[in-house]
Amino acid sequence: MFSKIPAIKLFAILAIGLSLESYAQTNTFPPSGNVGIGTATPTEPLEINGNIKIGIAANNYIQIGGGSAGTGGYIQGSRQAGSDAGYGVWVNHNAYWNGTNWIQPRGALGSSMYSSNHHLGFVWKYATSTGVNEAIVSPDELMRLNPAGKLGIGTGSTISAKLHVVDVNPQLRLGYDVSNYNVFRTGASGSLDILAYGTNPNIVLTPGGTGNTIINGNVGIGTTTPNEKLSVNGKVRAKEIKVEAADWPDYVFAEDYKLPSLNETELHIKEKGHLPGIPSAEEVKANGVDLGEMNAKLLKKIEELTLLMIQLNKKVEEQAQQLKKQQY
Repeated sequence: MFSKIPAIKLFAILAIGLSLESYAQTNTFPPSGNVGIGTATPTEPLEINGNIKIGIAANNYIQIGGGSAGTGGYIQGSRQAGSDAGYGVWVNHNAYWNGTNWIQPRGALGSSMYSSNHHLGFVWKYATSTGVNEAIVSPDELMRLNPAGKLGIGTGSTISAKLHVVDVNPQLRLGYDVSNYNVFRTGASGSLDILAYGTNPNIVLTPGGTGNTIINGNVGIGTTTPNEKLSVNGKVRAKEIKVEAADWPDYVFAEDYKLPSLNETELHIKEKGHLPGIPSAEEVKANGVDLGEMNAKLLKKIEELTLLMIQLNKKVEEQAQQLKKQQY
């Protein structure tokens, strides 16, 4: 006779199997209460006492951890094989940095960059022994932004301007494109070079403005060693040049002025080869000419010659009168 008990057992086993097959990929938890992994007293909906590692291989993963005493939590992505082995993503706080409440992300810059020596990182320092609320490029400090809004490149903690750059060959390049640009460069002694490159490399100061350009020191055009306020190694064209001269030779017309005779002038020319009071060709070649001083000297000679011509004209008129008297 057919037994009902084995049939009932078989039906129960089949029902359980079908139920397990339907819910094998789903785990549900009660809507209330917390879940703890590694802890018997979870205080959050999900609390894990330990690190979390997610990855497709043993050496390629993303890990989230809480750190140990003296360090903070971290999130890092690791690739431990190939030429680009290292941490592609790193957000952590370790004991090396003195401070609290900060983020340190490090990662590769650019697409398809696999070299382990090329990456861009930032460290946000909230409070350290050398600065407060400062953003720093890491792992080697290349750039720092302090709470006052001052950006320092190569300066360390000493940032003296809104943009402060320190380097053995500091250059600031501003360009319209890769072919048309300007370079501002400083030297070890504090010199400043302004270089223009392009199809029309002009340097314009105060374009369209009415302000003044003030330069303390000497200006050299065509020379790197200006000895005067303005030294020009080349030709100069101007519509007007005004020279201020203090010693203008009106004193030549004074009654007590001793006018040199033509005989004295002739003797000086024979001995020196140039007019009295006028520099020689050798002196002009060696020292140049002061325009104001030279104009005064030339005017003095003109005035002296004018007085001599007046004297000579009087003598000619006197001789003419005497000759006329002799004829009558």
